[in-house]
Amino acid sequence: MSKREHTYFGKFRKDAENIVNDRRKMSWLLSKAKTKIVENRGVLRKVREKITLSISLLKDYTAGRYRDIPRSNILLIIAGLLYLVSPVDAIFDFLPGGFIDDATVLIWVFSLIQEELDNYAVWRMQQEISIDK
Repeated sequence: MSKREHTYFGKFRKDAENIVNDRRKMSWLLSKAKTKIVENRGVLRKVREKITLSISLLKDYTAGRYRDIPRSNILLIIAGLLYLVSPVDAIFDFLPGGFIDDATVLIWVFSLIQEELDNYAVWRMQQEISIDK
C-alpha cells in the first residue's frame, strides 16, 4: 500500500474510533457490510468468507462475548469495513473494477490480523460445540 493510500486509509481508522464503542453505529456498519457482500457476491468472493467472519467477530466483541483481540485490530477491521461500505473510495464502486480497491484493502487488513481471525474462528467453533452439548 502506497503512502497516499495509507494516509487515505487513516481517515477510516480515525472514523473507526467513533464507532468502536457505539452500538448503534456498529450495528449500522455491520448491516451495510453484510448488504454489500450479498449484493456483490461475485466481485468480493475472494474475501467474502473473511468479511463474514469479521462481522461475526465484531458482533461478539460488541456484545462482550469475545475480547481476546487487541483493540487496535478491532479498529483495523472496522476501518476496513468502513472502506468497503464507503461510496467514495479510490475507485468508485459503480465503475467497472470498482471493487478492486475494496478487495485489496480488505486483503491487506486480513493479512495483518490473520492470526486473530484464526483464533476467533477456533473460539467460535468451541462455543458452538459447547452449545450443542
